[in-house]
Amino acid sequence: MKTRLFISLLVMFVMACGHKGPRLYEKTEWCDLWVSHANLNDLPRILFIGDSITRGYFPLVEDSLQGQAYCARLATSKSLGNPLLLQEIELVLKHYQFNIIQFNNGLHQFNYTDEQYALDFSKIFHLVRKFAKNAQLIWASTTPMRMKENLDQIHPTTQRIIHRNSSAKVFFEAKDIPINDLFAVVMDRPEYYWADGIHFNDQGKAALAKQVVDFIRPYLSRMAKTMEYKTWIDENF
Repeated sequence: MKTRLFISLLVMFVMACGHKGPRLYEKTEWCDLWVSHANLNDLPRILFIGDSITRGYFPLVEDSLQGQAYCARLATSKSLGNPLLLQEIELVLKHYQFNIIQFNNGLHQFNYTDEQYALDFSKIFHLVRKFAKNAQLIWASTTPMRMKENLDQIHPTTQRIIHRNSSAKVFFEAKDIPINDLFAVVMDRPEYYWADGIHFNDQGKAALAKQVVDFIRPYLSRMAKTMEYKTWIDENF
């Protein structure tokens, strides 16, 4: 009994400490930040945090929400588990204010274990709450991979993506954070994929963008009513 208790406490201690091993790199690492209309505050501002998938559908989302919101993106090759991701996000949140923040992370750095990946859920949640206390947070699930030799076949790495998505769903739903299920949008649609089995063609980007816009619009509508009410109060009292 004492042995089992000691092991349980040891596991909890290791998880609390987080990843302390060497920082792991990919062959090519990159970061792409885009903040449009940075000097304006008359519309809600949305930040999309993700990778090349987010960067791919982002222009379509930005066009669809023109006149309703200002859209920004932080696309990066870093995944949860890599402390550099948290540093990049902190840098952005320190300088800009956002009303909605959507996370989409999980296609990079499989050299970090799924346990290391999951340990950063709490870190990123508290980081965003520190700098964007009242922002509406959304977690977007990671999209599946297909075999580039045959797009009709799912790549084995998708099992790890499913595991990462499941862990994220459990954590963020417990925090009352809505889940935008991008995985389901493309799971059975090989015709959406580009030849590499990872990225999406124009049809796939359009499908993902529509899902993102449809998911976010209700939150924007509520924010617009709040902003109109605040303007009315300011003008009449």
